[in-house]
Amino acid sequence: MTPTKPIRLYRHALSGHAHRVELFLSLLGLPCELIAVDMVRGAHKAPDFIAKNNPFGQVPVIEDGDVAIADSNAILIYLATRYDSRRRWLPRDAVAAARVQQWLSKTGADIRGASGSD
Repeated sequence: MTPTKPIRLYRHALSGHAHRVELFLSLLGLPCELIAVDMVRGAHKAPDFIAKNNPFGQVPVIEDGDVAIADSNAILIYLATRYDSRRRWLPRDAVAAARVQQWLSKTGADIRGASGSD
């Protein structure tokens, strides 16, 4: 399955969380439009950015048609479930899926701890 329009990825160039979403979009071969969020000027806290299903005002956020998803782990789960029909990245098996979630939780914490932000 391929989206009808490129997926919009709202990101900041120094965000490790946004980078992993961008990498996963590439691994899935999905077209995307990269949109820089000027965090220095507070664009991530602007009402229109918060309205993108993003109550904490963080990057990354994706828009896939009329669906907006915030949080890198949630985005990765969404992309794997929606666009990886062979389930290579998020298996159906309960134990294997739990192992993927453990990895996402661990890497998310490590990235956040290293950069000081999400």
